[in-house]
Amino acid sequence: MKIRLEKLREVARVAVREALTRCPPVPARLRQELTLGVEIAGDERVFILYNAGERPEDALFIARAVLDVSTGEVKQVEVFPENWT
Repeated sequence: MKIRLEKLREVARVAVREALTRCPPVPARLRQELTLGVEIAGDERVFILYNAGERPEDALFIARAVLDVSTGEVKQVEVFPENWT
């Protein structure tokens, strides 16, 4: 049985927040306009925290979390501090 997207989103949010504590702080100018997007990739949901740009290719990726849709397990969390430092 698949776990509801809202539940997965909360798990991803917590995992990303924890990962971000080990990095330099995200500047306030970027924190004000963060967006959490989701991609469906088979049995995984990929949650991407980003700051949108004027064009899609201008987006500034902050972090991404990959979750298993059946178990809710966090399979991977990546943080990209090089994008804001």
